[in-house]
Amino acid sequence: MKLIVNADDFGYNRGVNRGIITAFREGIVTSTTIMANGDCFEDAVDLVNICQNKLGVGLHVNMTRGKPVSSPSKVPSLLDNQGVFWQIDTLYQKKLVKEEVREEITSQVKKLKDYGIKPTHMDAHHHLQYHPLILEVLMETALDFKLPLRNVGEETKNLFFFWRRCHGG
Repeated sequence: MKLIVNADDFGYNRGVNRGIITAFREGIVTSTTIMANGDCFEDAVDLVNICQNKLGVGLHVNMTRGKPVSSPSKVPSLLDNQGVFWQIDTLYQKKLVKEEVREEITSQVKKLKDYGIKPTHMDAHHHLQYHPLILEVLMETALDFKLPLRNVGEETKNLFFFWRRCHGG
């Protein structure tokens, strides 16, 4: 049996980045998930490179903080009037457009790859996998990129396995 200890929010800020790397070097953290649109994304990428890619790095899908990776004109249903993502409480009240959710999640995966990170898995900031539309797109994207989708409960895991069987994944 192998224990995986994953640290979310890599790329959020320098303090979080340093804390995750310290925990990795001390042998506590075995993987992390990075925010492609985080304020300190590039700092996090530099730290991964210093670790000689021994730290597993997945995508921490974020659509509740900051600006999108996609062009704002491609994801307007996800953004407020200032061009930043809706806060979590507001997001659940909005009518999101599936293709825009797909655009943003795909853009986040591609940004990691553009920076030389081969994502090991995906999960979601603020437990976005509980939003039905976002969960559907997360599952589709995970299958498209052949990435495990980290879950928070049996219901999500069972739904993902069912989805994979139905869609040939």
